[in-house]
Amino acid sequence: MSVPPTVLVVEDDADVRDVVLLVLNLNGFDARGAADGAEAWQRLSDGLRPNVVLLDLRMPNMDGADLARRIQGHGELHATPLVVMSGEIHGRQEAADLGVHAFLEKPVGMHDLLETIRRSLPRPATGAT
Repeated sequence: MSVPPTVLVVEDDADVRDVVLLVLNLNGFDARGAADGAEAWQRLSDGLRPNVVLLDLRMPNMDGADLARRIQGHGELHATPLVVMSGEIHGRQEAADLGVHAFLEKPVGMHDLLETIRRSLPRPATGAT
């Protein structure tokens, strides 16, 4: 049996976070939540190594853009795919400027969420023949 991919969901709206966590967990992911960028960074600093980070842009304490830049600048984490979800009017452009893997506009459809996360998962390395 394979280990399910881990997704760190960073969202300050508890209701949105809980729904996303539930959907991901029911669909074969090991989804973990964080209420803001500071909590997410602490979990990452403590050794959590998710396969994908799904993050909101606007949050208290540390926003999604600051978290994305920290992840991208960290040796072990820099290649972690980042998916931004935002309802901000300039969210798509801000996500593009950050160089994230994908963008989801809020409100996020659950089918789009699952497909985007699946597409964002790193591909397994193939051995040379």
